[in-house]
Amino acid sequence: VCVGALLGRIVAPFYVRIERGVSYGPSPSPEHCLDVYQPLRQHKELLPCVLYIHGGGFRLCNSATHWLFYLPFICGRPFPGMAPVAPKGFHCVVFGTNYRKGAYPAAVEDVCSAYLWLHKNASRYGGDPGRIIVAGDSAGANLSVLLAMCCCYDFGSVLDVAGQVF
Repeated sequence: VCVGALLGRIVAPFYVRIERGVSYGPSPSPEHCLDVYQPLRQHKELLPCVLYIHGGGFRLCNSATHWLFYLPFICGRPFPGMAPVAPKGFHCVVFGTNYRKGAYPAAVEDVCSAYLWLHKNASRYGGDPGRIIVAGDSAGANLSVLLAMCCCYDFGSVLDVAGQVF
């Protein structure tokens, strides 16, 4: 069991509301699910969204192992009581996505599908579909760049994020 995932199940519920295993399609498998992390504090307006794509060398980890990376977006600091890493009052709804590991372009197709799902469903979770931040670490950072490219250029099929969102 990954220590980060275990700590997340113990610590995170005190600061965030978590909904695990939300399917973004095309199948209900764990690879096509994401976890939603919402600040416990209520907000009057829709919050910015973060689609966080986990790292792991394109073969390890999942959204639950990277919960610590979500906290600065949710509450502005790694842990309440620690020095802030974001402006005061900065709160987001974080969508930590999973994706298929292995052969290209499976992971790219999955993060494009997750982005399209987020754009359509953000408001159901208190998020603003007009303010989506895409972030990631390691392999997730690479997939973030590829998703940005898919938003700008027409690559066809599910990779045509630009034609479906903008």
